[in-house]
Amino acid sequence: MAAHGDAKKPLWQTERAMAGVRGNAGFTGISQGIRISLQRDILETYGITNEHNSHYYVNVTGYSDVPTFVFSEAGPHPAALICRIRAAMTRGRKFVGKVDFGPTGNKIFLGLRYQGDDGSTITLRNLGCLDLPLEVGVTGGESLEVVDSFGNTEAVPVNGGKATVTVSQVPCYLRLAQGQNVTIRPWNFGQNIAAQAKFTYSGGTTSDPKILTDGLFQGSNTDLPFGDHWHGTYAGKVFNEKPETFEIAFSRPRTIEKVIFYGVRADNPFCAILDYDLQYFDSGTWKTIEEVRTPCPPSDVVQTYLCNTIMWYLDNNFFVHQFKTPVKTNKLRMVVRRITLGCITDMIVSANINAGKPANQWWHASGGELEFREIEIYGPAASAK
Repeated sequence: MAAHGDAKKPLWQTERAMAGVRGNAGFTGISQGIRISLQRDILETYGITNEHNSHYYVNVTGYSDVPTFVFSEAGPHPAALICRIRAAMTRGRKFVGKVDFGPTGNKIFLGLRYQGDDGSTITLRNLGCLDLPLEVGVTGGESLEVVDSFGNTEAVPVNGGKATVTVSQVPCYLRLAQGQNVTIRPWNFGQNIAAQAKFTYSGGTTSDPKILTDGLFQGSNTDLPFGDHWHGTYAGKVFNEKPETFEIAFSRPRTIEKVIFYGVRADNPFCAILDYDLQYFDSGTWKTIEEVRTPCPPSDVVQTYLCNTIMWYLDNNFFVHQFKTPVKTNKLRMVVRRITLGCITDMIVSANINAGKPANQWWHASGGELEFREIEIYGPAASAK
């Protein structure tokens, strides 16, 4: 816009559609709230304020095929509450910039700083992984006021000028009094050695393994300048029905301390990874480092507007591993035990999608694929060669 003399024109978003009800598939209220608030944070960094940002159909009106409302006869969706708290935490305070989490941290976290006459607010969230502890430096005060996305307040103690905040996919807010300041040590995992590995998948794939280490977060939108993400066949439709193994092999033993798996968000038809074991090869046997179990319980059968189930998927799309003790090995593997079936989290939803309604061909359980955008592997800083 600046290049064409339009830099001073105000920016607006006048329409957006993020569904909390997926056709006849089910209600995904919390993921709707995560996505709407994430987009709100991102737009803030481009100068689009709350007042210049409109949601398409706030309540139950409009196209039933685009059920993006956040308020119905039954009450508010989580998105309405999350946005309400966000507005309260930033009201009267001006956005002054993004938080810098460092070269690795900026792919994991998003934070915004707001400044007002009575103090400041820092928003913190992760971009789609399980809860992570974040240590922050604090000057001024013996505690840090932390407010979650539903208005619950906690006084986090400050010890030795430091405090630890749990950062989730839904944002939390650090409410700083006048004279109080927070600093964040950059996350830098060092040299990524994943490109030196060979990848093998038991389920079969036609994807180019270079996709996994090319530094690009591929997507399937036709407007993107680069192609599809890596994907392979996954047959199991329930936990542990048919585990598949994704193996990472080096030509020689390497000392490994950190691993990041970037998957995809559950959507139609993209499948998010939920449960797996991360293992390493040692003395002829596979040993488990971590058992990852995403908190996504079985869906509930309900009777609500436009759908028959409630799904409990958040917005998981990547996993961060930081080993307490580094391992030396020439092979790692992921034993995949559960994924979503496209936007559908389980067969409970699949069995109830069209109950009492005309069949909807768009909403059915996906055939299932293991999907990655990128994989990163790091050794200790002193031995990352």
